[in-house]
Amino acid sequence: MENKILIGNRMRQVINQLGKEPDEIWCAIGSGTLVDSILLATETAKIYGVQVGAEYAGKHERLTVLKYPKSFDKLSKFVSGFPSMPNYDLKAFELCIKHKQSNDVLFWNVL
Repeated sequence: MENKILIGNRMRQVINQLGKEPDEIWCAIGSGTLVDSILLATETAKIYGVQVGAEYAGKHERLTVLKYPKSFDKLSKFVSGFPSMPNYDLKAFELCIKHKQSNDVLFWNVL
């Protein structure tokens, strides 16, 4: 739980710098720690988690989980324009670009 508190505090700092919660926050889901932390730290943002490895069973009314169509060991060939792990964050960014519902989006790149 300590990690979730630390990450949640960082999420609140980002929101303070932005001046408001973005409409959407996108991230990759591995263990679920990051997405759980984001949910704890936000009140209104729609959260999109892209499952790139293990099954994630968490549920929340503001959370949509999308499963990346290729296994963890298969790399995304999407071009992001910034450093990103091709078997993790880049997969989430690829789906973010394809499926985002708003232009007010924060993408959390772990790398």
